[in-house]
This record gives sequence, C-alpha cells and structure tokens, in this order.
Amino acid sequence: MSFATLEAVATQSVVARVDLLPEGFDDARRFRRVQLGLGAGLLAVVGLVGLAAVIGAGHVRAAEDALAAEQTRTLQLQRQQAAYREVPVVAEQLDAARSAQRAVTAFDVSWFGMLDAVAANTPAATSVTTMTLTLDPAATAPGGAGIVPAADPLGVPGVGGVTVVGTAPSQDAVASLLEGLARVPGLAHPLVSSSTAAAGTAGVSYTTTATITPDALLNQQ
Repeated sequence: MSFATLEAVATQSVVARVDLLPEGFDDARRFRRVQLGLGAGLLAVVGLVGLAAVIGAGHVRAAEDALAAEQTRTLQLQRQQAAYREVPVVAEQLDAARSAQRAVTAFDVSWFGMLDAVAANTPAATSVTTMTLTLDPAATAPGGAGIVPAADPLGVPGVGGVTVVGTAPSQDAVASLLEGLARVPGLAHPLVSSSTAAAGTAGVSYTTTATITPDALLNQQ
C-alpha cells in the first residue's frame, strides 16, 4: 500500500465532533453540580450544628444534675445546722453564768481551805478553841478600796483578819503557832494579842491575830 493510500485511509477515519446540545445546557449542568455541592455543605453544617446541640444538651443536663446535687447537699447542711442552732445560745448563757459566778465569788475566800491550812500548821500540843475569820466590807465590796491599810504602823495592808483563841503548853508553843500561821497562804503578820497562864493548868491561854492578804481572795487565785 502506498503512502498516498494510507494518508487517504487516515483522513477518512477522522470523525468530526459537533456539539448539538442546546445553548446553556452545560451551564445548567455546572449549576446543578454547584447546587449539589452547596446542598452537601449545608447538610454537613446541619449535621455539625445538630452534633453541637446534642453535646450542649449533655453539658446542660450535667450542669443541672450538679446543681440539683448541690441543692440537696445544701438542704442537708441546713438541717444539720438547725440541730446546732441552740449551741450559741447555750454558750452565751454559760458565759453569763460563769461571769455571774465570778462576780459573786470575786471578793470571797476559800474559808474551808484556810481552816485546813491553819489546822495543819498548828503545833500538835497546841489546841484551838475558836477561830474567827472576817473580811473587811470596804475592801471586798464591788467598787471598794480593795485593800485596807493596817491600823498598826508595823502591820501589812489586807482585806480582813483571822483571830485564833486556844491553849498551848508553853510560850514557846505559842511562838511555834505564830510561825505556822505565817506559812499559811493568804495570811501575814501574825501577832500575839494576849498570852496568860491558864487557870488550873500548866499551860497558857493565848489569842493571836493575822492579816488576810489579797492573795487569799478567790479572784486572785
């Protein structure tokens, strides 16, 4: 076959392509493709919004559950608090009672304690017939002077006095009694008011005094 024949065959096999579609048909197809793309994007956006709404609703439910739990706990704490509502009132009443007790006993002396201390410091051979303990109202009354100066220039100021009357086998025993009174807490400056021979005995009758110092007051202990 010659070259001319081949060229003629090749020329005859070429088919001409002619676009017979109406004008604007391709544009319509491209528009539909755009519409489909936009629709798919819209569906994706709607899906994301729905997912966000579901997640948000879950968070809201969790927050509501937490709020309900805290409200329940608050109610429980309020009920527990109501059980202790009277505690401050009772504490105030107790403080008031203690203050009243301190006010009543502020200018008092532990008399039994002082009696025991005097008895413990009295010589064995010495007897105590009477013992008188007094407080000076001017020193112990609320708003009073507190301490009354001693009438004796050689004495000590105090809030009261003690007078002990009894018998002793000798003057030395009376002196020992004075030393014992000086060791009693709250007593100071013991003196012999009188010491005479006891009638019908070999001993002596004595009368001693001592000053009650502010250290003996309950509010000072």
